[in-house]
Amino acid sequence: MGQLRSLVFFFNKAILSVFHFHYSVSITFFQILMSIFLLVLMDRMCIITLPPLSYEKAKQMFPLTFLFFTNVLFGLSALSTTNIPIFTGLRRLTSLFIIIGEYLFLNKTSSTQTIFAVSIMMIGTILATFGDHSFNLSAYVMVFFNNVITTASLICIKQFRHTLNLDPLGMMYYNSLISLPFVLALVVWTEEHIKILQFPDLYSLNFQAAFITSCIQVFFMNYATYLCTVINSPLTTAVTGQIKNVLTTIFGLIIFHDVDFDWFLLIGLTSSILGSAYYSFIKFTETQKG
Repeated sequence: MGQLRSLVFFFNKAILSVFHFHYSVSITFFQILMSIFLLVLMDRMCIITLPPLSYEKAKQMFPLTFLFFTNVLFGLSALSTTNIPIFTGLRRLTSLFIIIGEYLFLNKTSSTQTIFAVSIMMIGTILATFGDHSFNLSAYVMVFFNNVITTASLICIKQFRHTLNLDPLGMMYYNSLISLPFVLALVVWTEEHIKILQFPDLYSLNFQAAFITSCIQVFFMNYATYLCTVINSPLTTAVTGQIKNVLTTIFGLIIFHDVDFDWFLLIGLTSSILGSAYYSFIKFTETQKG
């Protein structure tokens, strides 16, 4: 799942910052549309079996659906206004929110070692912000809400799994179908459907390839997220999704050239990554014992 997240970050960042396609609602719409297309295609090819549609289940799924598309919108908006190393560093704060959320809503208490590992990530992230020469308050606020919504979304997936009696693909199917009309309405309301027709690179093969690849990658990443959350805990899903940040940070620095070197940034990001690695080691050790 970590590799998928890395690829999604890079392709989304390329679409937003290299091609300057600043239409996050439209990106969300086409990513959802691609998910529906791939799910229906696999169902018709008898690769998977989609659940029958139910109004009652759709009503129960609506809170998760709302969290899903608002999470995507906040994430894309934040990514367009900050660099990848800082964005991924700030996203690690999700782990702290999930520890609190699991305690409040799932009655699950994290071990002392787990809290220590997450604390290292938190301290590293705070240090990194002091070295962010491209500080953008609105981007930080959007990432904060992105983290809060991600926490709520992962906990809801864990809770709704048994209530709805849906597998991860079934949850994705309902989620995508319910989200689509709301996101489409938002596209029309923001007039992005008019603006994208005037986008200069709309018919560029490079842009189209990056855009379609991003949509396909998001489908597989969302499935991996649902599957990982159902099998494991929301905290495990959040942290394992951050382990890939070593390569993400390095390639983000090399490819996009939008980060000024600072010792606070270097030490902070390194500490945060080490915290993620330590958490992974803790979970591996617990699995071996179990």
